Amino acid sequence: MGSRKLTMRIRLLVREQAEKQGRNRTWLSRHAEVQYDTVSGIWHNPYRHVDLLTMVKLAKALNVKVAELFVIEQDE
Repeated sequence: MGSRKLTMRIRLLVREQAEKQGRNRTWLSRHAEVQYDTVSGIWHNPYRHVDLLTMVKLAKALNVKVAELFVIEQDE
């Protein structure tokens, strides 16, 4: 009986939350006071590593809880 390694990844939902509100990267960058390149990087790579403070700023700008900006995916 072999053992399987369980891997988990965090997928950011920033783009989904922003688009649901009709917001784009420029708006989010300005209102969150986060560099446009950072927002664009998250927008195009939802598995990107992001600083917690950045997530807090994005959540505040989008008026959501930080927990609403990510989901944990498990691969078997």
